Amino acid sequence: MGKTLNYSYSTPLGSESQEYKLKNPWAISILPGYKVGKDTLVYGRIGYIRAKGEYKLTVDDDSEIRSHTYKGRLLGIGVKHAVTPRLAGVLEYQAANFKKKTVYSESGVDWTYKPSANGVLLGLMYTF
Repeated sequence: MGKTLNYSYSTPLGSESQEYKLKNPWAISILPGYKVGKDTLVYGRIGYIRAKGEYKLTVDDDSEIRSHTYKGRLLGIGVKHAVTPRLAGVLEYQAANFKKKTVYSESGVDWTYKPSANGVLLGLMYTF
């Protein structure tokens, strides 16, 4: 996941920049599915996800770093198709939505973040 968000801007009082990283995610989920035909399975993903959010706020030349643990839900939909009895192809879309957190900085500037991430998984599965 390793998602990074950066932005900077200037004000009449000086310049400010922020860097935000979502790191070390892990998840647990269940995948209920429905068999379509002999070799194809369509399934959904419902789960819990957790990750560390790290923030770096720089005002002029002063920086401070804060971190929070984010918790949220992981949803997805996918299809698995058996190419041979031991080899299957997988295609899945996943979306992670985390709960909102506010970062309180020493400089008095508070920021609220509600991270989310989505992606597509494409893979091969081999059964031993």
